[in-house]
Formats: sequence, structure tokens, C-alpha cells
Amino acid sequence: MPEATGKGNEFMQKIHLETNQGLINDPNGLCQFRHTYYVFCQWNPLKKDHTHKEWAMFTSKDLIHWKQHASPLKLGEPFDRDGTYSGSAIEQDGAIFVYYTGNVKCENRYTNQCLAVSENGVDFHKKGVVLPTPPGITRHFRDPKVFQDKDGMIYMLVGAQTLDQKGKILLARSENGIDFDYLGIIAKSQIYEMIECPDLITDFDQDLYLYCLQGRDPITDEVTDSFAVYQVTPKDRFKQFEPLDLDHNWQKLDEGLDFFAPQTFIDKKGRRMMIGWMSRLDDNQERLLFEKEPNAHCLSFPRVLTWKNDRLIQTLAEEFESLKTTSHPIEITSNGLQGKTTNRLAYLKIERSPSEQSGQPFRLVLNAGELIVTWKPKTCELIRKDWAQDREETKTFPLDEIRTIEVWVDESSFELFVNQGEQVLSARVKPLESHFSFEATDGQARLFDLEGFTLEKLGSMDLKPAGHARKEEETAIAVY
Repeated sequence: MPEATGKGNEFMQKIHLETNQGLINDPNGLCQFRHTYYVFCQWNPLKKDHTHKEWAMFTSKDLIHWKQHASPLKLGEPFDRDGTYSGSAIEQDGAIFVYYTGNVKCENRYTNQCLAVSENGVDFHKKGVVLPTPPGITRHFRDPKVFQDKDGMIYMLVGAQTLDQKGKILLARSENGIDFDYLGIIAKSQIYEMIECPDLITDFDQDLYLYCLQGRDPITDEVTDSFAVYQVTPKDRFKQFEPLDLDHNWQKLDEGLDFFAPQTFIDKKGRRMMIGWMSRLDDNQERLLFEKEPNAHCLSFPRVLTWKNDRLIQTLAEEFESLKTTSHPIEITSNGLQGKTTNRLAYLKIERSPSEQSGQPFRLVLNAGELIVTWKPKTCELIRKDWAQDREETKTFPLDEIRTIEVWVDESSFELFVNQGEQVLSARVKPLESHFSFEATDGQARLFDLEGFTLEKLGSMDLKPAGHARKEEETAIAVY
């Protein structure tokens, strides 16, 4: 790759959602309204840090052709004067109801769960606080996830921390999506100091809790560890108010290096879809990867979730198949097989024969070592070249076998789907090559170029932070 210029764009993705400037993180408000997909996320358009929070907004009819809009939710009201933080959305009474955490950083900092409503998918009107911080809960009270049950009752899950500095999931209920009754704690941790981004899937044979376990230093309150998991429970267990143990019986949603804060929704095709934030980079990795770029971070691919043979399956939305273009030949060598594309964007699928699956070690090298997958019976390693410390960064996890592996390559990321989606591995990388290449010890492979999807990004826009004096702007915010 050429040296980065001061203008950046060297690592800007072409098949993942990201803004044209600033920093993004958690996906928010995922929904499909009037046949248009809405993807919001946390956004600081002013700097590549977390000092300012509003919402970015993208829309699409087909998950391939996207448009970025101006921010639909900016800070500024008394109940969100210091940030419009993460949240979710549902369709209610012919409108989009968006729920978010309003942050107030005064001497006694506190948070509220707030509501904004759009009847046309364009103008979002703030309605104020629908759930204040309950007694016994610290300022760590955020990430409202709202869903409806089959009877139309609306429930809100909120990540929280009790005064003993232990993470919890709280539950509230509403008949109209506006007036919420706080019901109490439905899940708890005795190990982790905070639970973030709770979600509940109720349309499978069993219910699935999705949540992020977060360790925080009890003195400094700084984050020490965090990762996204899921846990299987019996149907409607959340209505029994017997707190679920969040510390055990969970499985990671993604065994890669960069996946966090996932959120799910059901689209008009009936698909349960999930998008996450594609980063767990440390401070030095983030700084060195994005220091010359105008923007930082991206969202993951939209994944379709299904429940099959008592396990969660994640597959890429079928719409992305249309991005495959030119196929490339595979070369058989004395060490296995290899291939190369003309573009950086690529798709690779390797299928191993039953004899190869039975215990023969496997190794897959992507782009001269940007990412390496190795497997021996029952154990898999994911190895990334750490550009911040010039060393290899290794993650090891249990895996019975590798039957198939699919690799989707963007300008500065890989997402790998193993065994038809039984496991997923996500990672950002600092590119070493402008094309894509691979070497594998065995299997049969197919290799394609990919074309990028279309994303109409913002042009000139007002980058001044929303001040407290701009109330009239916050009452009705036009996103076009």
C-alpha cells in the first residue's frame, strides 16, 4: 500500500458502514420502517474520540445501496444535554419510536432513558424521559433495548450497575411505548461491574439473551475488560422475575478480535438480523490505524441469526452475494493451495474433505500474515500482526473441527464465517497489500473479487456541537 497522505482514506471501508469523518461506535435503533432499513450508531463528528455523542444515520432499501444522513439525534435538551447515547427502535402506531440514553454530566452525573418519535422516518421529535434512573442504581444506566411480545406488550431492557458496583439488566414494561413501569432486576452479575447492550431474542425455540460483560476498575471506574456474549434460556423466563445468572453458561458471539455492542432486529422478511461495532482495538492500535484518516471505526456486516441443532448460526445477509464479480483460479502447490485477486475486496471459501476434517491440522494465511488461522483437533488460533507493537497478537478458543471457512475481505478488515456460521471471527487489520492473497494447507477453494456497495455520504454540514441554546433545533430535527 502507498504511504498514507495527510488526507487519509487509506483504510476506509467499501462494504462496511462508516461515516466520512469523526468516530463511530455502538449500532443503535436498528429497524426496517416502510421497507427502508435504518441503521443508526453512536457518532462524534467533531473528533476521533468519545468526548461527544450524537447519532449517525444510514438508510437503505436493499442493504447494498446506502445513504448517510445528518444526525437525527443531537444533545441539547436538559435531559440529554451532554450526549445522546446508545439505544434502540421499534415501529409503533405507524411511527418510529427511538429510545436512547440521555446523559447529564453535572456534579451528580445521571442518565435517563428517553424517547424520540418520527412519523415519516425523516423528522425526529424528542418526547423526553420515559424511564429515570431507579433507586439503587448508579449513573451506569444505559443502552435501552425495546421489543414487543406476541401480545403487543412493550418491554425495555436496560444495562445497569447497582450501588455495590455489580452489573445488572433491568426490565420495564409499557402498553403504549410512552408510559413505562419499572419492574426490577431480571439478570445479574457477581463478577462484572457493568452489563452493556442487553438484547433478548424471543422468536426462536428458546430465548437468547445477548449482552456485553464489562469489567471496571472499582477505584478509577475505567474499563478493564469487555466482550459480547449470549446465553440460552427457556421461553419467557424474563417474565418470571427470577434473576438470571449472567456470569456462567454464556458463549461468545464472535471469537475474533474486533466485535462489540451488537444489536438485533427483525426485518420485513422475518429475518432476525444483527449488527455490531467492529472494534476492540487498544488505544495504540486505534491511534496508529486512524491517525491520518478522517474517520475511525466501522460497523460489522449485517448478519442473519438462526437457531439450528441447538446452536446459534450467523450468516451474512444474502444480499451481499450480489457483490461477487470475477472468479480467480486456485493454484495447487506442494504445501497445499494458494490464490490471489486483483483487488483488495475479495471473497474466499474453502471446503475441507471428511478425511481432512478428521484431525489433519489446518493453516490459513491471509495477505502475507495480516491474519492467520491455525487449527489442530479441538483448538483454533487466530493470529493478527499487531501494527502497534510489531508482534503477533494471538487468540485461542475451542473448536471441534473446520469443515468450511468463508472469508469476506474489505479494505482494512476480515470477517470469517466458520462451518456455515457456527462460529464467526472478526478483525480489523492494517493492510500490508493492495490486493488479496491466501495460502492454505488443504481443501478446495473458490475465490472472487468483490465490488463495493454504494454509500452516499454527507457533503458539507454544520459541525458545531449542539449547545444548550439550540433548543429550537432539537425539537424537530430534519435529517435531509
